[in-house]
Amino acid sequence: MIKKRIRYTTNQHIKKILFIVVVFFFSIGNATNIATVKNDTLVVDNSKNIRHVNAVKNIKKKYDSSAFDYTEHAIKLNFWERFKLWLSQKIFDFFQMTSIGASRRVVRIILRIIGIGFLLFVLYKVVSYLINEDGNWIFGRKSDKLHLIATDIENDIHQMDFKQLIETSLSKKNYRLAIRYYYLLVLKKLSEKNKIVWDNEKTNYDYYQEINDQTLKEQFQYISYLYDYCWYGEFSIDKQEYETGKKAFNKLIETI
Repeated sequence: MIKKRIRYTTNQHIKKILFIVVVFFFSIGNATNIATVKNDTLVVDNSKNIRHVNAVKNIKKKYDSSAFDYTEHAIKLNFWERFKLWLSQKIFDFFQMTSIGASRRVVRIILRIIGIGFLLFVLYKVVSYLINEDGNWIFGRKSDKLHLIATDIENDIHQMDFKQLIETSLSKKNYRLAIRYYYLLVLKKLSEKNKIVWDNEKTNYDYYQEINDQTLKEQFQYISYLYDYCWYGEFSIDKQEYETGKKAFNKLIETI
């Protein structure tokens, strides 16, 4: 009986202690809320001058344009952008770079160099074509095929007396035509000595390639330049200029 009474008394004390603890913490919480309310800076407008604003009509239509579309869409890359991204990743992996941005800069530099190189190559080809279609400054033009439309001289140069033709041209002071006959005379001599194989469809450069003797090759290159200048350049030459060219032709004929 005494034990039961002691146990009952003890339980009563425990309940009282728990009640006091709960009340204490509850009081602290209320004090904090009261302090927060006191420190609130919100100003309450108690004025009676209230302005009524009419609601916007058709608000959905007004804000239905793409300018108010905040939906995130995935960026679609074209083939060129995907290629640059792929190349950047390869360079990044191969050189073990620390930043993908650095590899992208490298790709831009490489592509610019390739682009400039391609443009220079195209420019070179265009200029070469305009100078002559074979890309050679002296030889190779299709206009260099030795055609004489008015006569059949070049059908068989071995049957022609070019010395007589040269004299006839000089008597008429046609020095430009005389230079042309001198050039045909050189081709005739080279063919007779088996230095070249004559064909009226060949170009000056074709004959140049057939000559094996280096000294003869260089002399032929020079007279080809003189011939191109006088005939295809359509420049009028005087007697003094003719005499200068004549010496070069005769020197080559002596070498043959």
